[in-house]
Amino acid sequence: MNEFQLYSSTYDRKTYLAIWGSSTKHPDCVFCLEHIVKSEQFKLSDYCTFERNLFQFILYCASRLNFDFNAYSLVTYAMQIEEEYFNSLLRS
Repeated sequence: MNEFQLYSSTYDRKTYLAIWGSSTKHPDCVFCLEHIVKSEQFKLSDYCTFERNLFQFILYCASRLNFDFNAYSLVTYAMQIEEEYFNSLLRS
């Protein structure tokens, strides 16, 4: 079972998505939002919130994975984050 970690580094001020598989020493795959935007493979929307852009970034990363199960798990993770975000908006 994969574990996903979405975090922002205070060292270089970049946002990362790490995908952990069976290894506990290092992630199997790491995506950096700023590097992907800089290489023009993904564009942040000027009309969306940062949370919505993160959701789209996670879906972009899922589309780049080789194994369908990993991509499905990542999309499920993105949907959970999106649901938590909208539930917090409804509560406020």
